[in-house]
Amino acid sequence: MNSFGKWHFGKKTSRALFAGLAATLIVISAALPSRAEFVKYDKAKVLAYPTTPEEIILDFVKLANITSPEFQNMVVKTEKYKAIPENERASYLQVEMMRLNKKFNTLNPRKNGILIRIGVKVMFDNMADRQSSLTIQFPSEGLVYFPYYYGGLPVAVLVNGIEDFQKIYLTGEERQQVASVIDPTSDSTLILDLRPVSASVTQPVMLDGEPQYPLLCDIVYIGIHNKESDQVWAWQPDEEKEKPKTDQIPTKAEGFDSPQ
Repeated sequence: MNSFGKWHFGKKTSRALFAGLAATLIVISAALPSRAEFVKYDKAKVLAYPTTPEEIILDFVKLANITSPEFQNMVVKTEKYKAIPENERASYLQVEMMRLNKKFNTLNPRKNGILIRIGVKVMFDNMADRQSSLTIQFPSEGLVYFPYYYGGLPVAVLVNGIEDFQKIYLTGEERQQVASVIDPTSDSTLILDLRPVSASVTQPVMLDGEPQYPLLCDIVYIGIHNKESDQVWAWQPDEEKEKPKTDQIPTKAEGFDSPQ
């Protein structure tokens, strides 16, 4: 691995952090609007399985231009490997190294994207005399990021413009939609469809006291859903709205550890 560098920053520097990393990694991302527009329900996106920690770490390795990953070192650090009897570890290690290498060689992070699904609290300020709004309480305080860990690699998914959606001001059409389906307990599911754009293995950032490797992503879709999977509110860039939707239900079933 390359040598480490550490960045320390305060709780209110998410824009500066992304801008700094983006400049360092030669990333150009379009500015996001401060308020989203109404988006039609996409069944396939709602029912799709989230990206696994393993897949996100492989995305990171690919985008960081690590051409010969040390899969052996990754496998031996997984909990599954540690739980296997010692006399079975060698064969398991060989199988896993071959599987990861094959998966890595065919991986296209920007095309495949990253899908995150997490539970959040969403407060609905339903006002008759002024503009209504939604407030999302993300799991992390201050800088919004999504931590993943696999094979000894801690990766922080950093989303360009995510702070623009902490407070969402609604149009009249959106207000009616939200009022009709939002859960009264404020419990909601946040779905993020992301496009990875860059990663750095030489510049881990300090988040919650731990060095983590940054994986920078742009938003393809962000949506709030209730317990019945009804879409409460959503936004996506105009170019994504033009793509045809599908009702095909994914058949892939893999485990997923939600970021805490």
